[in-house]
Amino acid sequence: MKGIDISYHNGAINFVKVKSAGIDFAMIRAGYGLTTDNLFHTNIKAAKAAGIMVGVYWFAYALNVAEAVNEADYCHRLLAPYKLDLPVFYDFEADTERYAGTKGVKYTAESRTSIIKTFCDRIKALGHTAGVYLNPDYITSRTNYAVLKPYTLWLARWVSTSGTASFAAVPDTKVDNSFNKVAVWQFGMSKVDGISGNVDIDYGYFDLPVVKSVPAVKPPVIADIDYSAIVVQKCNLEKPTVDYINRYTYSKELWRKLAEKMK
Repeated sequence: MKGIDISYHNGAINFVKVKSAGIDFAMIRAGYGLTTDNLFHTNIKAAKAAGIMVGVYWFAYALNVAEAVNEADYCHRLLAPYKLDLPVFYDFEADTERYAGTKGVKYTAESRTSIIKTFCDRIKALGHTAGVYLNPDYITSRTNYAVLKPYTLWLARWVSTSGTASFAAVPDTKVDNSFNKVAVWQFGMSKVDGISGNVDIDYGYFDLPVVKSVPAVKPPVIADIDYSAIVVQKCNLEKPTVDYINRYTYSKELWRKLAEKMK
């Protein structure tokens, strides 16, 4: 499945054109910290209206586990009006570290892992499927990934240093499942019809919803009843009388009426 991940930074999006370009799903930024993405409501409504499957991600600004709980609760309240097709992913990356530095916080592998796990556990307890957005550096060096492995993995691993990629040039079979089974793979950025500028592109490794066709209901077969035989049997009519009645074009209806009067 082909997908994109988007936020306010991608500007106004024509999701009908995006769908026509072959995009099956969109991972939409719902917010960051305790702030709603300015285009979240617009994006999720328009994507769903265009028939695009939706999931969301929340950008981590939590400095500790208590703030991770607050972020999860805020995210959950924001999602209340919507039905998601895909998980809620927690996005912990370089800009999370930059923000923490402005607050005098330096994360460790243990603190990153605890914050991510806390958000995921909380969002799961609130009824959502929880996932983590991580690149290989965070998986191998910056978190205790064994603790986070139970959550759905969205792997950020670009195929080129420039970031440029395309669905045509990169087959979905190139995904790296060595860390865990990947549900979503962000592999670069590209032009997609309906979006100004480049947008992050992804492959999804989950099934499209199956639309079950409803078999046509055949009308019941109504037996072709020989009403003349009923009347002939009950009244002992002789053949000349039967032939006389059958001369008329409306004879079948006449036989039916005679038979019903005999019930």
